[in-house]
Formats: sequence, C-alpha cells, structure tokens
Amino acid sequence: MNLKNNIFFFALLFVSVQFLGQRSINFKHIVPKIKNSNFYIKQIAQDSLGNIWMTYADGILKYNGYGYQLIEKAKIFPRISENDQINDIETDDNKNIWISSKNGLLTKYSSKKGKFIGVFKDFTEQIEIFKTKNNKAWFVTKTGQLYNYNNNKTEIFVTIPNINGTDNIVQSIEIGNDNQVYVSTSKGKIYSYSNETKSLNELVGPYTDYPGPIVLQTDNYNKLWIGTEAFGLLIYDIKQDTFIQESFFKEKIKLVKEELFISFFLDSENNIWAGTDGDGLYKIKSKTGEILIYEKDVANNFSLSSNTIIDINEDNHKNIWIVTNYGILDIVPKINTDLKYHNGSINAGFTRTLSVYKSSTGKLWIGTDGVGLTQYDVKNDETKSFLNKKNNGFYVQSITEDINKNIWVGTYKNGLWYYNTNLKKFTKIQILNDKSQKATDVRTVFTDSKNRIWVGSNVSFSIYNQNRSLLASFNPKNTIGLMGSILESITEDENGNIWLGILGGGLFRFNENKSNIKKSTFTNYSSDDKEIVNGIRSMCFGKQNELWFISNLGNLFLFNTTSKTYKNYNSIKSLNTYPLSAIVSQNQNNLWISSSNGIHHYNTETQNLKTYSTTDGFQNNNYRARNSFKDREGFIYFGSNEGINYFDPTKIKKEKSDVKLFINEINVLNKPAKEILKNQISSEPFNVKDFFLENDQSSFSFKFSAIDNILNPNFSYSYRLNGFDKEWKTIYTEGEASYTNIPPGNYTLEIMANEMNSNLLISKKEVKITINKPI
Repeated sequence: MNLKNNIFFFALLFVSVQFLGQRSINFKHIVPKIKNSNFYIKQIAQDSLGNIWMTYADGILKYNGYGYQLIEKAKIFPRISENDQINDIETDDNKNIWISSKNGLLTKYSSKKGKFIGVFKDFTEQIEIFKTKNNKAWFVTKTGQLYNYNNNKTEIFVTIPNINGTDNIVQSIEIGNDNQVYVSTSKGKIYSYSNETKSLNELVGPYTDYPGPIVLQTDNYNKLWIGTEAFGLLIYDIKQDTFIQESFFKEKIKLVKEELFISFFLDSENNIWAGTDGDGLYKIKSKTGEILIYEKDVANNFSLSSNTIIDINEDNHKNIWIVTNYGILDIVPKINTDLKYHNGSINAGFTRTLSVYKSSTGKLWIGTDGVGLTQYDVKNDETKSFLNKKNNGFYVQSITEDINKNIWVGTYKNGLWYYNTNLKKFTKIQILNDKSQKATDVRTVFTDSKNRIWVGSNVSFSIYNQNRSLLASFNPKNTIGLMGSILESITEDENGNIWLGILGGGLFRFNENKSNIKKSTFTNYSSDDKEIVNGIRSMCFGKQNELWFISNLGNLFLFNTTSKTYKNYNSIKSLNTYPLSAIVSQNQNNLWISSSNGIHHYNTETQNLKTYSTTDGFQNNNYRARNSFKDREGFIYFGSNEGINYFDPTKIKKEKSDVKLFINEINVLNKPAKEILKNQISSEPFNVKDFFLENDQSSFSFKFSAIDNILNPNFSYSYRLNGFDKEWKTIYTEGEASYTNIPPGNYTLEIMANEMNSNLLISKKEVKITINKPI
C-alpha cells in the first residue's frame, strides 16, 4: 500500500468513528435454522400478515417471530426443474409477494387468497429481472424485452440492445416517479425508457462500457443512485439531466468514490441504505447527503456480522433488515430520535454500566463495570475516560456532585474517590469505621438538600460536608436503630427526611440530632415480608408520603410514610415476570422502572402500564440494578449492559399495536389439512373459518401466532375448544392446540392473544369444526 492510500485509509477510519460516534447501534442477528440445519439466505420480503419471507436456493423460509415454515420451490413453481433455484423476491403495493427463479419463472403469491397464482402460465419467455411499483410490474426477459404487467394484461415496451442472457444480462431495473424505467446491464450500459415518448435512450457516464455490476435505485427527489464496481457511487439528477455526486456530497465524496456498492434500498424515511462488497453498510439521507457508516467490529457482537451486504429491506415497523454474504440477517431496530444513547466508553463497542449522573456543568458521568469512569460532554460530543488503568479498571457503583461542582465516586474494591473539577484531579478519600476497618466497597453516594454527602460502604454509613470533612459515621452493628450490612439506596422526602434502604435490614429513616449529628438515630420500619428486610435496591417518592421502592428480589413496593404500611404490586403481571432494576419518578403520578426485560412506565393514578423495549428504539432490554438518574431538566437515565439510554419522558410515546392473530398450520391425523380436506381447504390456513370432519378424522391440531413487531413476539395465548374444554388453556410461546378422539358434534376453537403477562385482550380468532356421527 502506497503512502497516499495509507493516508486515505486512516482518514476514513477517523471519519467513520466520528460519524458513528454516539450514534452507533445494536444490530440484532438472526441465523435461520430448521432442525439445526442452516440456510443461506439471499433476499427477504414481508407479507400482509407481517411474516418475513426469506429466499434460499431451494425455496422460502417464512418467519413469524417464533420459528420458520419451509416452502419448497416445487410448491412455488410446480414446473420448476431440479437444477433451477429461487432468484428474486419482492412485495408489491398490495402486499402480494412476487418471486422469480434463476431460469426465468415468475409467480405471485396473493395475500388475500393465501396461495400462489400463476399469472404468467402462458408466458413462454424466460424472465431475467422484475420490479413492482404503483400496482404495476415491469420485467425484462433474458433476451432483453421490457414488459409491463398491469390489470392482468402484459404489454411489451421495448427491447434492450445486445442482451443475450449469458455474458450480457440486465442486472438492475428501477422505476422513476413518472414511471420512467431505468435498466443497467453487465457490460456497462444504463438505459432509460420514457413512457411518454415511447423512446429508449442510453445514459452515458463514467461506467459506460466498463464490464462489471451496476445497481440502481431511484429516490423521491428525482435522483437516480448508481452503484458501480470501479467508479463508486454516482448520482444522476433526472430533471437536470446531469451527474451531481460531487456537488451533492462535497467533501464527503471521498467516502463513496471508490467503494463497490452492490445493493440499495430506499426506506420510508427517505434514507438510502447502500451495501458494499467488503466495506460495510452506508446510510445516506437522500435529501442532504449526510452519511453514516456501519462496519463489522470483531470485538463487538452487536455490530454487522459481515461487511458484505447483498440485500436490504424494511418491515412494517420500520426495522431495517440486512442480508450479508454469509446468509445471516442483521436487523436495525427502528430508531427513535427522542431517545438518546451513549455506549458507556471511549471505544466503539458497548460497555456494561453500573451508574450514571449528569453534573450541573452538563457533563454526563457514566460508571462502568471494570473499565473506569466515562465522561461525556454532551454539548461538544466528546468522551473521556478516567480511573481506567490497564488490567485494573475501576468498578464505579455510584456518582454524585457537591455544591462546589466536584464529583464524588463510589467504587467496588477501590473505595471512595473525589474529582476536583478545577484542578482536574482525582483524590482518594480514606474511609475508616470505629474499629479502624478500611472501606473497599462504596455502594452509594448521595447529596442531600443541606449539601452533605452521604456515603454507604461495607464498613459504615458516613456523612461529609462539601470540603470532605467527616461529619458523622455510623456502624450498623453498634448504632441505635440500625441493622444490616451495607447501604444500597438513599433518597430524601420533601420535608428533608432521609430514607435509607439497607441490605439485610430493610427500610430506615434518619432521625437527625440537630445539636450533635453524631448522636442521631435511625428508625426501622419493619415488615413481616422478609423480602423487604432482605434489601431495597432503588427508591423514589411519588405523591407526598408515598415512597416507592424495588426490593433486592426485583419486586415493586409502596410504603406510606404516614400510615407506616407496605403494599406490594406483585399482582401486576408485567411487573412481576422479570426482575425490576431501578425506579425514577417523573412526577407525582408517573413512575419509570427499568427491568431485565425492558422499561416500564406506570401511572399510579390510572394504573396504566406501558412497557418499552428495543423494538421501541431503546438500545437494550437488560438494565442494571440501581443504575438510574433524573437530571434537572427532567431527563431520565437508565444504564444497561450495553451503555445508557436517556430521554425526556414527556416525548416517549408507545405506538399503537396492530396485532394480527392467525393460524399457521392445521393438521388432521398428523397430516396437513390441505391434503386430507382438499375439497374444503385450498389456501393458507389463515383463511380457514370452518371445516367438517368425518368420525374417523377426529384427531387434529392447530398452530397459531400473533404478529405486531416481528422483532418482539411479546404475546401469550389462550385457547379452548368450546363444546369440549371446560377451561381456557394458556401458553407463552408460539401457540399450538392439539386434540385427540373428539366425539361427534359442533365445536368452536377459540383463540385469544394478549400482551405478555397482561390481561388486555389484543386479538381473537375462531374456527368452527363439525365432526360427523358415524354412519
């Protein structure tokens, strides 16, 4: 590599880091398998029910969020030859699925009828490539004829010159906003066909007559995007009839000038997603030219699985699906611009975090699990790392700020540290109890309304002033009213009372001695519930006298400071299925609670509960215990195993569900119902409303599932065979109902889908079944 290329390489690395910066994302990975057999996926599409269709050489895998249904190529093309393969797949505007084969077959799957329709039964020519848009289909044959299919009629438009189906083929076809058709060939030609003038013209450019792949994509701003092998990314302004990539990208032109782009996709937000052969994935705003680059990072399991991208698509929840050259699917969950994110470190990967705090100067401080303390300057988008010695990074468990704007840091194994923001220097504060035992585990630091710093460690509870002078120290083993081992959570009510959650002790209130703070006492609010005594990991106040907290077992409780009574909330299913991690009050009536499976918003007045996850734009679902914060502007912060999310709670909205419950499979006598009941069932099972069985066919089964956001199949199912079952049966995976030797009679299979661990009915389906009496 010469010097010039070296300079460009390092410049590209720097720019990529800058562009990715705090906007890095977690790719979800799916490796399609059936019975431990891997499938090499080439392209994807989505049907009207929300299933993802994945092509491989010998058929289709249909994915519903739980598992896969195999559709062999012979069921798609009854007359397909043994050596032919599935080639392209695309969804049209009516959610019908179009599929072609390598040897030129083309068919359509009707979303309404639930079956394949041979729209080109009598069409004898072999089809090379096709494209659907505006309820029409365009396709080019292997000999270069351009056809249009509209209203069940096929019309030939023009013949592309010199196409022979072997060494010169049509590689890409795109449709402009005015139904202008653009096609590229493997020998360096691009042609445009005008519907108005009925003329075919060559679009001459740097790629002309250069052999190699050319891919095309039109956008909504009258631009044609052209990906080439040797000339990078070109942009053609259709109205101005000129190439504009230099003026459009300006100084960023160097990022796209030498890349080999092999796949394009225009998403619903007008972003162009461009896949390269070996250099990752580009996301480009088609209006402004802003570029983000995503690449495989071997140290980050949530990066791209490969830098070669062969197909890109978008589902009905705006998740972007990427197919790599290894057949693995990488998914970019819908990005919520109201959610902010930091990965927790100065590196490009993701860091497990333990604590978070935003200082009065606007700096975001993030405590990590073994790689020190991260400081993020939100305004200048700069990240620094502290207390991160090689092979000895600090475990930062708690962070606070004193009135002098200095930072106090509690760590595991390394005790208490103090950062002077003027001197930019860290100093260790030695903590000793009344037995001269040294603190190593500082679990909690907290600043109260009197500007005192509370420090909970493994040897004492200490109170300091802003000048680091020790005001008082309490040992749980010999202090009146105290019990337990270590202070894990602390908060203050509107009257200035300090409340403490102590491991092995439960809930306490600090009774301050105004004349001598060292003689202060503590009141323990005991409970018969051993879970409360075991410990309180996080707490906050809602309404006056209402102290909400999460136990060390991860359950939600309410303590009334007036009546001195406890109430548990284990009856709310969504709150007791997965352990809760931390709690923050937005205001008197609204609580935000992180958990090991998403973030909950609980309105204590209306009892309304909403749960948010990665499918709502959050970076992670697994949040860390005690890792939360609320800043002066009302932003709420939660730390996870992969950085932190923070947001303005007034702007976070839950999208309305559009759940579809459908039957995937019906079997009679352990065989597909379509084979047994050919006269009754001819389409997919989701269309079946009723059927009749003979007396000797009284054993049958159903498989069913609900789909909303396919990345998060968060549903439970209840079913019963009305007329036979006395009670409903509930299951938490993909639904299956099986019945054997049912007596003759009239029955109705009733199926209900609910949000997981919620009583709210989302969707219902019924199938009537009649079993005839024996003759």
